[in-house]
Amino acid sequence: MSLFEKANQCKYVEAMRKFLRLRKKGFLEEAGFRTQAGKVGRLRRFDPLVLGKLEARVNEKAARVDSKDTTLPERIRLARDYQLMTDVQIGRAIGVTRELVRRWGKGLNKPTNLEKLARVLNVPIGWLETGDAKLLLANSSLGVRVGHDAAIHREALFALTQQRLGEMGECGDASHIQASLEWSVFDTPALASRARKAGGRWQYFEGSMHFVPWVPTKQPEKTRRDWSDAVENIISEELARPKQTVVRAWEQMQQRCKALGLKENEYPKRISLFKRAQKQRIWAEKYGVDLNSMIEESILKHTRMHRQKTT
Repeated sequence: MSLFEKANQCKYVEAMRKFLRLRKKGFLEEAGFRTQAGKVGRLRRFDPLVLGKLEARVNEKAARVDSKDTTLPERIRLARDYQLMTDVQIGRAIGVTRELVRRWGKGLNKPTNLEKLARVLNVPIGWLETGDAKLLLANSSLGVRVGHDAAIHREALFALTQQRLGEMGECGDASHIQASLEWSVFDTPALASRARKAGGRWQYFEGSMHFVPWVPTKQPEKTRRDWSDAVENIISEELARPKQTVVRAWEQMQQRCKALGLKENEYPKRISLFKRAQKQRIWAEKYGVDLNSMIEESILKHTRMHRQKTT
């Protein structure tokens, strides 16, 4: 989704630390936070209050990207931090010393070649010169939010995308709708701003909307899923029964599916198979989906169905 979204909490906190340019050793304690370590051998878990304060600091810094009162030195620092680069790396890429890059960030010197610096920092030269956020593309990493703020922008973007989808009406097949929505995100300022801050965009695929991040994170191992929504509803009903164990719910699900005349390959035979699929759905809700993988999976699914019909 963005440079912050990671597969576990420790990596997520580490990404925020690097962006805020806090020292690794004792950075939370220096900032006035305390951590709660888990049991020996487990990943460290952070108190929700700690995460909330870190996310607030990240979002406060991210909001400066859209501010109209930023200076050139501040914009250089913001672009550098969003690229997670150091002054040494920037200096090597441009061919100057680290000290000179540091002086640019302090406002003690002005870069002589802003175009080259913009290329290295992967930002539009217009934004670097003027700070006009309208010049930033929808898929730019600058200004992306985290936590609750990211969710707010994602929800607002969903409403705008639904509105755009309604305006399109009956405009063709799914690929045409996807292309039109993608074009709208880049062409419509309101959509572009929300998509940039949310870290992705909404796409229409197989009758439903999916959030697709600009930078997809590595998803859990995909598993074959041949069962229908009706079967999933049965599973959900059985799991939701009071005082129901998972094993008992599974037995009840299998009995109901057999009573409906479903074949063995039309419902999951193992609990672990369902749990992996459930984990993928939770991941998709939190981080978004890889649309290319979904399209490939859909093609394979329809190919299997066609083969079953012809045999």
